[in-house]
Amino acid sequence: MESRSWRFHLTSLLPYSLIQGLIGFASLAIYSRILTPAEYGTYVLAISMQFLLQWTLFGWLLMSVTRFMPTMQATSSAGIFLKTVYSLAVGMLLIGLFMLPLLNSPFIANTIGYGQGIAMMTLTATLARGLALIGVEAHRSSLRILRYTLLETGQALLGLVIGYALISHYNGGASAILFAITLANLALLLVDSSWIHNQIYGHRFSREYLATISGFGWPMTLTVILRMGLMNLDCFIVASLMGHEAVAMYGAASSIADRPISMMFFWVGSALISHSVHILQYQGVEATRCLLGQTLQTLIVMTFPMMVGLAVLAVPVAQLMLGQGFHAEVPPLLALVSLVALLKGFVDHYWSQYFQLMKSPRRLSMIYATTLLVNILSNLWLIPKLGVMGAPLSALISYTTAFAFQLWFIDPQFAPRAPWADISKALVACGVMGFVVASLELPAGVTGLAMSIAVGVLTYGLLAYALDLAGVRRMVSRHRLVV
Repeated sequence: MESRSWRFHLTSLLPYSLIQGLIGFASLAIYSRILTPAEYGTYVLAISMQFLLQWTLFGWLLMSVTRFMPTMQATSSAGIFLKTVYSLAVGMLLIGLFMLPLLNSPFIANTIGYGQGIAMMTLTATLARGLALIGVEAHRSSLRILRYTLLETGQALLGLVIGYALISHYNGGASAILFAITLANLALLLVDSSWIHNQIYGHRFSREYLATISGFGWPMTLTVILRMGLMNLDCFIVASLMGHEAVAMYGAASSIADRPISMMFFWVGSALISHSVHILQYQGVEATRCLLGQTLQTLIVMTFPMMVGLAVLAVPVAQLMLGQGFHAEVPPLLALVSLVALLKGFVDHYWSQYFQLMKSPRRLSMIYATTLLVNILSNLWLIPKLGVMGAPLSALISYTTAFAFQLWFIDPQFAPRAPWADISKALVACGVMGFVVASLELPAGVTGLAMSIAVGVLTYGLLAYALDLAGVRRMVSRHRLVV
């Protein structure tokens, strides 16, 4: 596979990733200011529950669309496949409606502080988002990147605007944000309905594809549910042991670290999974292995400096991004949470792709199940001893465990060579960058933070060029020759 093809596909997803990142930062800045810490903690838990429900009900369909759409298009079977997927989605919608009593159960209410209104909004947001994502995932898997970008960006921006309006004018709290998510995804479905109708009209439900979807999708969904549990269960443990304000602090720190780092991993990972399936389908294993190696280099170059930068600039970043009630407790969490976000990105968005390409979801589920058990035990042990700081420390232990297991079980035919030289160069460049930025004495506020980031980017860029990190010097020379 030519690297130019990979760079083009990666670049095509950049606008969406940047806009989504900016919307995520805006939602964090807005909601942390107009909600109290306790209300923000409830919002964090409600969104965590929504993700878990969404992937429990619709994950098997979404994972199957991602994996099989290129094959179905190649065999002119996309219409039958999507008719089967949407028929199953209607069944999941009906099952979801029967889950409301569970959300209103005393256990959930005592753990999360749910009222019936928030339970209802969590369920409706889950169902609307799950249905909307099927079409969105079909567009991405089919490399219709512009349509994918417009739909996802539009719903995210619309949800933020509606959520802000409802909280500002009607004091809606967490339930207002969930209601906004519901409306935004219903709008997405309406916009995409003509395309959906054209794809499935006149086609039949296929029992053969039902078997294919179930055989691949349910084991992969189990993996995703376990992964979501690993991501979110610590919030519920913090809530039960320390209360909603502690959840708010941990959730805010995690959001600050996750937005830039996870945005980068999601950007590269989204391009990787859609492109690698096509490459495996049409060019074979060796070309796919080459792509995976290029992706690993890209992630090392981009995410290492983000992690170091967030750790060094924890105080000004927290002061800029969060409301006053978060300024004291969030910065001490950021350094550790940033390292967790880096590890989580590699575990969830890079190494997990290997198991999807290998069609080995059961092995990945076993890894996540073991890691989740480690996470629960370490949280129950560390949070009573260390307070909220025990949660990110437990996450660090858990993701390190998952990372080690994934490396052990990867099929050697897909595994790229470990880029030890690039890892060493990136660590040196990041270390020098962190020292330079930490030594600066700049004014507080937006100006000082922007200057610190600019100095950090310049320092890292010069060192990357000097060290020829990931072949950047050769890339620059090649562009000069083209010009």
